[in-house]
Amino acid sequence: MQMRMQAGATALLLSLGCTPPDPSEGAELGTGGTGTHAGTSGGTTSGEVEDSGTSSGSDDEAAGSTSASSGGDSDGESTGEPFDGPPHERLLNERVGFGASTTGGAGGPLVSVTTLADDGPGSLREAAALEGPVWIRFEVDGVIELESNVSVGSDKTLDGRGADVTIVGGGLYVEGGEGNVIVNNLKLRDAPDDLLRFYDGGSRMWVHHCDLSSGGDGAFDATERVTDITVSYTHVFDHDKAMLTGAGSPEGDGADMRWTAHHNHYEHVVQRLPGLRFGWAHSFNNLYEWESGTAIWARLGAEVLVENNILAPQTNVGHKILSTEDGAKSKMVGNLERPLDGDAIEFTEVEPGDVFVASEYYDYVAEPADDGLAERVRADAGWRDVPFPE
Repeated sequence: MQMRMQAGATALLLSLGCTPPDPSEGAELGTGGTGTHAGTSGGTTSGEVEDSGTSSGSDDEAAGSTSASSGGDSDGESTGEPFDGPPHERLLNERVGFGASTTGGAGGPLVSVTTLADDGPGSLREAAALEGPVWIRFEVDGVIELESNVSVGSDKTLDGRGADVTIVGGGLYVEGGEGNVIVNNLKLRDAPDDLLRFYDGGSRMWVHHCDLSSGGDGAFDATERVTDITVSYTHVFDHDKAMLTGAGSPEGDGADMRWTAHHNHYEHVVQRLPGLRFGWAHSFNNLYEWESGTAIWARLGAEVLVENNILAPQTNVGHKILSTEDGAKSKMVGNLERPLDGDAIEFTEVEPGDVFVASEYYDYVAEPADDGLAERVRADAGWRDVPFPE
């Protein structure tokens, strides 16, 4: 999508520190058997794992394709043909999952946030409300104390590379049919409600390399007629209800929800990793270090694939990694269990043979669940001190 700027809009963009797009640099945008199994910490072995741990899940091979690489750096994951736009837009080469068609502000101008103020010229709030595709960077470090939630319009990238920015007091909300939004390398904490919300229509959202902590409700909730979402290399910590996805009723069109989470670190959290109502969720190569409660629950006809994750609860009070109810279906494959002494990890698969096959919808690599994966996720997930690509 090409942004058309009249003279007045151009002046506004320049006041924000905007670099208008070079017409010669066109951005190539992306496109959009029945059975029951119960396990404990002595779960069924699936695939090769180290002798020092236990693997849990169905006796199937991991479904991942080998056409995408894994890693947390800028040369990491990709989907389809390599993206060869301006240096900052090559972030799109790291897209994987149901949200892989998200392009955010690609093809639009580069706009700089130059103040920590809640509103006004140079603020995040003003940049997020601009029309058309916009790639937003930060040329200021520090804490943005919001007085209210920031509404983010369609076709936006909020890119925190090259800065150390923390957003408090409110969340980033994509609502009312808006979509195609990327949130990368930002820290969000201490909001009275959700830190990130994708709600009420719209498709395509990608959350990548963020720190999410201490929200009043969800770290990232995506509900009511939204779809095509990926959360990757993100650190969610010191939080209760992490991620709610889908809809509360069939009228909410939650059946169309498609959600992928990979290489995330869940630390000192309690539940909803995710909580899924209707729709599909694929969770692979995540490090689950949750404290209590049920990590993943699927309800109301949802389907969830839990693949090659590290399951390492931080207390020994007894844990459920997965609860499947109300007509939902679930499959566990290749997960490595690391319970504390005296603890047990419980799960129940429901009709695993009928759960969607992720590799039929996108290319990905599900790395083996081992200690090396846990170390890489701890090191790579979350905000990074990296320069903005020039």
